[in-house]
Amino acid sequence: MEAPIPDIPDDDERARRTLAYAVLRGIVHDLNNPLASVTMAIAALRTIDDPVQRSELLDLTEQAALRAGAVAHDAALRYAPTDAAATAGTLHALATEVQRRCDDRGLEVAVSLPAPAGNGPGVGEPAAVGVRMDAALLPAALVALAADAHDAPGRSRPVTLAFDVVDDALLVRLHDDGEAPAEAVQRRPFVPVGPDGDEHGRGVGLAVAAARAHLVAVGGAVDLRHTDAGETVLTVRIPEVVTGAGASTAAAGEAEETAADGAGATGRRALVVDDDETLCTLLAMVLERTGWRVHVAADGEQAERVVAAQPVELVLLDVHLERELGPEVAARLDRLRPGLLETVVYLTGDPPRDGMLEGRPTLAKPFDLAELDRVVRRTGAAEG
Repeated sequence: MEAPIPDIPDDDERARRTLAYAVLRGIVHDLNNPLASVTMAIAALRTIDDPVQRSELLDLTEQAALRAGAVAHDAALRYAPTDAAATAGTLHALATEVQRRCDDRGLEVAVSLPAPAGNGPGVGEPAAVGVRMDAALLPAALVALAADAHDAPGRSRPVTLAFDVVDDALLVRLHDDGEAPAEAVQRRPFVPVGPDGDEHGRGVGLAVAAARAHLVAVGGAVDLRHTDAGETVLTVRIPEVVTGAGASTAAAGEAEETAADGAGATGRRALVVDDDETLCTLLAMVLERTGWRVHVAADGEQAERVVAAQPVELVLLDVHLERELGPEVAARLDRLRPGLLETVVYLTGDPPRDGMLEGRPTLAKPFDLAELDRVVRRTGAAEG
Protein backbone atom coordinates (compact mmCIF):
# COMPACT_ATOMS: atom_id res chain seq x y z
CA MET A 1 0.00 0.00 0.00
CA GLU A 2 1.43 3.31 -1.07
CA ALA A 3 2.00 5.95 1.57
CA PRO A 4 -0.40 8.86 1.29
CA ILE A 5 0.96 11.93 -0.41
CA PRO A 6 1.13 14.79 2.12
CA ASP A 7 -0.83 17.91 1.38
CA ILE A 8 1.26 20.73 -0.02
CA PRO A 9 0.35 23.97 1.73
CA ASP A 10 -0.74 26.84 -0.47
CA ASP A 11 0.73 30.34 -0.19
CA ASP A 12 -1.78 31.46 2.45
CA GLU A 13 -1.08 28.41 4.61
CA ARG A 14 2.69 28.86 4.29
CA ALA A 15 2.32 32.50 5.33
CA ARG A 16 0.16 31.49 8.30
CA ARG A 17 2.71 28.90 9.44
CA THR A 18 5.57 31.36 9.05
CA LEU A 19 3.72 33.90 11.18
CA ALA A 20 2.83 31.28 13.81
CA TYR A 21 6.48 30.19 14.00
CA ALA A 22 7.64 33.77 14.43
CA VAL A 23 5.10 34.34 17.22
CA LEU A 24 6.05 31.11 19.03
CA ARG A 25 9.75 31.84 18.72
CA GLY A 26 9.23 35.27 20.26
CA ILE A 27 7.23 33.85 23.16
CA VAL A 28 9.86 31.17 23.79
CA HIS A 29 12.59 33.82 23.78
CA ASP A 30 10.74 36.01 26.29
CA LEU A 31 9.96 33.08 28.59
CA ASN A 32 13.48 31.70 28.57
CA ASN A 33 14.93 34.81 30.24
CA PRO A 34 13.01 34.45 33.52
CA LEU A 35 13.25 30.65 33.36
CA ALA A 36 17.03 30.95 33.12
CA SER A 37 16.99 33.05 36.28
CA VAL A 38 14.82 30.49 38.11
CA THR A 39 17.09 27.62 37.01
CA MET A 40 20.24 29.39 38.18
CA ALA A 41 18.70 30.46 41.48
CA ILE A 42 17.60 26.90 42.28
CA ALA A 43 21.13 25.63 41.67
CA ALA A 44 22.70 28.43 43.70
CA LEU A 45 20.34 27.89 46.65
CA ARG A 46 21.74 24.39 47.08
CA THR A 47 25.23 25.75 47.68
CA ILE A 48 24.62 28.98 49.65
CA ASP A 49 24.25 28.99 53.45
CA ASP A 50 24.37 32.73 54.08
CA PRO A 51 20.80 33.78 55.05
CA VAL A 52 21.09 37.22 53.45
CA GLN A 53 22.19 35.80 50.11
CA ARG A 54 19.50 33.12 50.29
CA SER A 55 16.88 35.79 50.92
CA GLU A 56 18.14 37.79 47.94
CA LEU A 57 18.01 34.67 45.76
CA LEU A 58 14.46 33.89 46.83
CA ASP A 59 13.42 37.46 46.02
CA LEU A 60 15.00 37.19 42.57
CA THR A 61 13.37 33.81 42.00
CA GLU A 62 9.93 35.15 42.87
CA GLN A 63 10.40 38.13 40.56
CA ALA A 64 11.50 35.89 37.70
CA ALA A 65 8.60 33.46 38.19
CA LEU A 66 6.10 36.31 38.24
CA ARG A 67 7.64 37.70 35.07
CA ALA A 68 7.30 34.31 33.39
CA GLY A 69 3.65 34.29 34.37
CA ALA A 70 3.20 37.83 33.04
CA VAL A 71 4.77 36.87 29.70
CA ALA A 72 2.45 33.88 29.37
CA HIS A 73 -0.54 36.01 30.38
CA ASP A 74 0.33 38.75 27.90
CA ALA A 75 0.87 36.26 25.08
CA ALA A 76 -2.43 34.53 25.77
CA LEU A 77 -4.27 37.84 25.58
CA ARG A 78 -2.36 39.15 22.58
CA TYR A 79 -2.89 36.07 20.42
CA ALA A 80 -6.30 34.96 21.64
CA PRO A 81 -9.33 35.41 19.36
CA THR A 82 -10.46 39.01 19.62
CA ASP A 83 -13.75 38.09 21.30
CA ALA A 84 -12.07 36.03 24.04
CA ALA A 85 -9.77 38.51 25.74
CA ALA A 86 -12.39 40.09 27.98
CA THR A 87 -15.97 38.90 28.20
CA ALA A 88 -18.77 40.36 30.29
CA GLY A 89 -20.21 37.72 32.59
CA THR A 90 -21.80 37.25 35.97
CA LEU A 91 -20.45 35.99 39.25
CA HIS A 92 -22.59 32.90 38.77
CA ALA A 93 -21.09 32.28 35.32
CA LEU A 94 -17.56 32.65 36.67
CA ALA A 95 -18.19 30.27 39.56
CA THR A 96 -19.83 27.74 37.22
CA GLU A 97 -16.87 27.83 34.84
CA VAL A 98 -14.39 27.34 37.70
CA GLN A 99 -16.42 24.39 39.02
CA ARG A 100 -16.53 22.82 35.55
CA ARG A 101 -12.79 23.10 35.10
CA CYS A 102 -12.14 21.66 38.56
CA ASP A 103 -14.46 18.73 37.78
CA ASP A 104 -12.74 18.13 34.44
CA ARG A 105 -9.40 17.85 36.26
CA GLY A 106 -10.81 15.49 38.88
CA LEU A 107 -10.28 17.98 41.70
CA GLU A 108 -12.34 17.64 44.88
CA VAL A 109 -13.49 21.24 44.99
CA ALA A 110 -16.85 22.57 46.20
CA VAL A 111 -17.68 25.99 44.75
CA SER A 112 -20.25 28.17 46.54
CA LEU A 113 -21.92 31.53 46.02
CA PRO A 114 -23.44 33.93 48.56
CA ALA A 115 -27.11 33.59 49.39
CA PRO A 116 -29.20 35.23 46.66
CA ALA A 117 -30.83 38.57 47.17
CA GLY A 118 -34.60 38.53 46.92
CA ASN A 119 -34.60 39.65 43.31
CA GLY A 120 -31.60 37.67 42.19
CA PRO A 121 -31.66 36.66 38.52
CA GLY A 122 -30.69 33.06 39.20
CA VAL A 123 -30.50 30.45 41.92
CA GLY A 124 -27.51 31.07 44.17
CA GLU A 125 -26.64 34.32 42.41
CA PRO A 126 -26.79 37.72 44.09
CA ALA A 127 -28.72 40.41 42.28
CA ALA A 128 -27.06 42.36 39.47
CA VAL A 129 -23.48 41.36 40.17
CA GLY A 130 -21.50 41.63 36.97
CA VAL A 131 -17.86 40.79 36.38
CA ARG A 132 -16.04 41.85 33.24
CA MET A 133 -13.77 38.88 33.26
CA ASP A 134 -11.04 37.44 31.12
CA ALA A 135 -13.03 34.48 29.87
CA ALA A 136 -9.99 32.17 29.81
CA LEU A 137 -7.32 33.40 32.19
CA LEU A 138 -9.29 34.43 35.28
CA PRO A 139 -10.92 31.00 35.72
CA ALA A 140 -7.59 29.33 34.89
CA ALA A 141 -5.81 31.33 37.61
CA LEU A 142 -8.42 30.38 40.22
CA VAL A 143 -8.30 26.72 39.20
CA ALA A 144 -4.48 26.72 39.49
CA LEU A 145 -4.78 27.96 43.07
CA ALA A 146 -7.52 25.41 43.81
CA ALA A 147 -5.37 22.60 42.39
CA ASP A 148 -2.49 23.59 44.68
CA ALA A 149 -4.82 23.48 47.70
CA HIS A 150 -6.20 20.14 46.49
CA ASP A 151 -2.69 18.64 46.54
CA ALA A 152 -2.02 19.72 50.13
CA PRO A 153 -0.46 16.85 52.14
CA GLY A 154 -2.95 15.40 54.61
CA ARG A 155 -6.05 16.94 53.04
CA SER A 156 -9.13 14.90 54.00
CA ARG A 157 -12.05 17.07 52.86
CA PRO A 158 -12.83 18.74 49.55
CA VAL A 159 -11.36 22.17 49.00
CA THR A 160 -14.03 24.84 49.38
CA LEU A 161 -13.96 27.79 47.05
CA ALA A 162 -16.42 30.53 48.08
CA PHE A 163 -17.28 33.54 45.91
CA ASP A 164 -18.62 36.79 47.36
CA VAL A 165 -18.71 40.52 46.71
CA VAL A 166 -17.47 42.70 49.58
CA ASP A 167 -16.92 46.46 49.41
CA ASP A 168 -17.29 46.50 45.62
CA ALA A 169 -14.62 43.85 45.15
CA LEU A 170 -14.80 40.22 44.15
CA LEU A 171 -13.61 38.04 47.04
CA VAL A 172 -12.71 34.37 46.54
CA ARG A 173 -11.66 32.27 49.56
CA LEU A 174 -10.10 28.82 49.22
CA HIS A 175 -10.02 26.56 52.29
CA ASP A 176 -8.25 23.23 52.71
CA ASP A 177 -7.65 21.12 55.83
CA GLY A 178 -4.24 19.80 54.79
CA GLU A 179 -1.05 20.16 56.77
CA ALA A 180 0.17 23.69 57.31
CA PRO A 181 2.75 24.81 54.76
CA ALA A 182 6.28 25.11 56.12
CA GLU A 183 6.90 28.41 57.86
CA ALA A 184 9.26 29.54 55.10
CA VAL A 185 6.64 28.72 52.48
CA GLN A 186 3.96 30.59 54.44
CA ARG A 187 6.18 33.67 54.34
CA ARG A 188 6.84 33.27 50.61
CA PRO A 189 4.00 31.13 49.24
CA PHE A 190 4.44 32.13 45.60
CA VAL A 191 8.14 31.40 45.23
CA PRO A 192 8.49 28.40 42.89
CA VAL A 193 11.20 26.74 45.01
CA GLY A 194 11.31 25.79 48.65
CA PRO A 195 13.73 27.17 51.23
CA ASP A 196 16.25 24.41 50.52
CA GLY A 197 16.16 24.86 46.75
CA ASP A 198 14.00 21.77 46.26
CA GLU A 199 10.44 21.74 45.02
CA HIS A 200 7.81 21.37 47.72
CA GLY A 201 4.19 20.35 47.49
CA ARG A 202 2.61 23.61 48.67
CA GLY A 203 2.47 27.01 47.05
CA VAL A 204 5.70 26.70 45.14
CA GLY A 205 4.72 25.72 41.62
CA LEU A 206 5.24 27.93 38.60
CA ALA A 207 1.53 27.52 37.81
CA VAL A 208 0.67 29.13 41.15
CA ALA A 209 3.18 31.95 40.64
CA ALA A 210 1.75 32.53 37.15
CA ALA A 211 -1.80 32.53 38.58
CA ARG A 212 -0.84 35.18 41.11
CA ALA A 213 0.87 37.23 38.39
CA HIS A 214 -2.37 37.28 36.39
CA LEU A 215 -4.52 38.21 39.39
CA VAL A 216 -2.16 41.00 40.41
CA ALA A 217 -2.07 42.22 36.79
CA VAL A 218 -5.83 42.90 36.89
CA GLY A 219 -5.51 44.86 40.11
CA GLY A 220 -6.03 42.02 42.56
CA ALA A 221 -4.21 40.70 45.60
CA VAL A 222 -3.57 37.19 46.95
CA ASP A 223 -2.98 36.32 50.61
CA LEU A 224 -2.20 33.02 52.36
CA ARG A 225 -2.57 32.17 56.06
CA HIS A 226 -3.04 29.12 58.28
CA THR A 227 -5.77 29.32 60.93
CA ASP A 228 -5.85 28.04 64.50
CA ALA A 229 -8.59 25.66 63.34
CA GLY A 230 -6.05 23.85 61.19
CA GLU A 231 -7.17 25.21 57.83
CA THR A 232 -5.13 26.92 55.16
CA VAL A 233 -7.03 29.90 53.74
CA LEU A 234 -6.02 31.55 50.50
CA THR A 235 -7.89 34.77 49.76
CA VAL A 236 -8.11 36.38 46.33
CA ARG A 237 -9.42 39.94 46.13
CA ILE A 238 -10.16 41.44 42.71
CA PRO A 239 -11.91 44.68 41.75
CA GLU A 240 -15.51 43.89 40.86
CA VAL A 241 -14.92 45.05 37.31
CA VAL A 242 -12.07 42.94 35.93
CA THR A 243 -10.91 44.37 32.65
CA GLY A 244 -8.77 41.43 31.55
CA ALA A 245 -6.08 43.84 30.39
CA GLY A 246 -2.80 42.19 31.26
CA ALA A 247 0.19 44.01 32.56
CA SER A 248 3.13 42.93 30.49
CA THR A 249 6.48 42.68 32.12
CA ALA A 250 7.84 46.11 32.87
CA ALA A 251 10.85 46.98 30.79
CA ALA A 252 14.02 46.59 32.75
CA GLY A 253 15.47 49.95 33.79
CA GLU A 254 18.97 50.89 32.82
CA ALA A 255 21.42 48.94 34.92
CA GLU A 256 24.17 50.97 36.52
CA GLU A 257 27.73 49.87 35.99
CA THR A 258 28.90 48.08 39.10
CA ALA A 259 32.01 46.23 40.14
CA ALA A 260 32.18 44.03 43.23
CA ASP A 261 35.03 42.06 44.75
CA GLY A 262 34.14 38.42 45.44
CA ALA A 263 35.73 36.34 48.15
CA GLY A 264 39.20 35.44 47.04
CA ALA A 265 39.01 37.66 43.93
CA THR A 266 42.03 37.26 41.68
CA GLY A 267 41.69 40.44 39.64
CA ARG A 268 40.07 38.69 36.65
CA ARG A 269 37.26 40.84 35.30
CA ALA A 270 34.06 39.67 33.67
CA LEU A 271 31.45 41.77 31.90
CA VAL A 272 27.80 40.67 31.76
CA VAL A 273 25.75 42.49 29.11
CA ASP A 274 22.01 41.81 29.26
CA ASP A 275 18.92 44.00 29.49
CA ASP A 276 17.41 41.49 31.96
CA GLU A 277 18.41 42.95 35.32
CA THR A 278 17.57 39.80 37.30
CA LEU A 279 19.70 37.58 35.08
CA CYS A 280 22.59 40.06 35.30
CA THR A 281 22.40 39.99 39.10
CA LEU A 282 22.37 36.19 39.24
CA LEU A 283 25.26 35.81 36.79
CA ALA A 284 27.28 38.35 38.76
CA MET A 285 26.57 36.50 42.01
CA VAL A 286 27.63 33.16 40.52
CA LEU A 287 30.81 34.49 38.89
CA GLU A 288 31.87 36.44 41.99
CA ARG A 289 31.70 33.25 44.05
CA THR A 290 34.30 31.71 41.74
CA GLY A 291 36.71 34.64 42.03
CA TRP A 292 35.67 37.03 39.26
CA ARG A 293 35.24 40.77 39.61
CA VAL A 294 32.03 41.45 37.71
CA HIS A 295 30.73 44.48 35.84
CA VAL A 296 27.20 44.54 34.41
CA ALA A 297 25.76 46.56 31.55
CA ALA A 298 22.27 46.80 30.12
CA ASP A 299 23.30 47.86 26.60
CA GLY A 300 26.22 48.36 24.25
CA GLU A 301 26.94 51.91 25.34
CA GLN A 302 27.37 50.91 28.99
CA ALA A 303 29.48 47.91 27.92
CA GLU A 304 31.79 50.16 25.90
CA ARG A 305 32.34 52.42 28.93
CA VAL A 306 33.34 49.41 31.05
CA VAL A 307 35.74 48.03 28.42
CA ALA A 308 37.30 51.44 27.77
CA ALA A 309 38.05 51.84 31.49
CA GLN A 310 39.83 48.53 32.18
CA PRO A 311 40.77 45.15 30.67
CA VAL A 312 38.08 42.47 30.63
CA GLU A 313 38.81 38.76 30.29
CA LEU A 314 35.31 37.34 29.85
CA VAL A 315 32.17 38.79 28.23
CA LEU A 316 28.74 37.18 28.65
CA LEU A 317 26.65 38.95 26.01
CA ASP A 318 22.93 38.67 25.24
CA VAL A 319 22.20 38.15 21.54
CA HIS A 320 19.03 40.26 21.51
CA LEU A 321 19.44 43.46 23.51
CA GLU A 322 16.61 45.96 23.62
CA ARG A 323 17.96 48.26 20.89
CA GLU A 324 20.74 46.28 19.20
CA LEU A 325 22.17 42.84 18.49
CA GLY A 326 24.89 41.22 20.56
CA PRO A 327 27.28 40.58 17.63
CA GLU A 328 27.18 44.29 16.77
CA VAL A 329 28.14 45.14 20.34
CA ALA A 330 30.87 42.48 20.32
CA ALA A 331 32.43 43.99 17.20
CA ARG A 332 32.59 47.45 18.81
CA LEU A 333 34.09 46.04 22.01
CA ASP A 334 36.72 44.20 19.97
CA ARG A 335 37.70 47.46 18.28
CA LEU A 336 38.20 49.04 21.72
CA ARG A 337 40.19 46.04 23.01
CA PRO A 338 41.55 43.98 20.11
CA GLY A 339 41.22 40.28 20.88
CA LEU A 340 38.29 40.72 23.25
CA LEU A 341 36.00 38.93 20.77
CA GLU A 342 37.78 35.68 21.68
CA THR A 343 36.39 35.92 25.23
CA VAL A 344 32.74 36.42 24.24
CA VAL A 345 30.07 33.89 25.25
CA TYR A 346 26.66 34.66 23.77
CA LEU A 347 23.42 34.24 25.73
CA THR A 348 20.19 33.63 23.84
CA GLY A 349 16.55 32.91 24.59
CA ASP A 350 16.00 31.53 21.09
CA PRO A 351 15.64 27.77 20.65
CA PRO A 352 19.14 26.22 20.73
CA ARG A 353 20.83 25.26 17.48
CA ASP A 354 24.43 24.10 17.28
CA GLY A 355 25.71 25.86 20.39
CA MET A 356 27.76 28.40 18.43
CA LEU A 357 27.14 31.87 17.02
CA GLU A 358 29.65 33.48 14.68
CA GLY A 359 32.21 30.96 15.91
CA ARG A 360 31.67 31.79 19.58
CA PRO A 361 30.08 29.53 22.24
CA THR A 362 26.41 30.18 22.96
CA LEU A 363 24.38 29.43 26.08
CA ALA A 364 20.68 28.85 25.41
CA LYS A 365 18.47 30.15 28.21
CA PRO A 366 17.63 28.55 30.57
CA PHE A 367 21.03 27.00 31.35
CA ASP A 368 22.39 25.47 34.55
CA LEU A 369 25.54 26.37 36.47
CA ALA A 370 27.49 23.34 35.28
CA GLU A 371 26.85 24.31 31.67
CA LEU A 372 27.88 27.90 32.40
CA ASP A 373 31.09 26.68 34.04
CA ARG A 374 31.95 24.40 31.09
CA VAL A 375 31.46 27.16 28.54
CA VAL A 376 33.44 29.73 30.56
CA ARG A 377 36.30 27.24 30.87
CA ARG A 378 36.24 26.60 27.13
CA THR A 379 36.94 30.29 26.52
CA GLY A 380 40.33 29.75 28.16
CA ALA A 381 39.64 32.61 30.56
CA ALA A 382 39.03 30.55 33.67
CA GLU A 383 41.84 29.59 35.98
CA GLY A 384 43.26 26.14 35.54
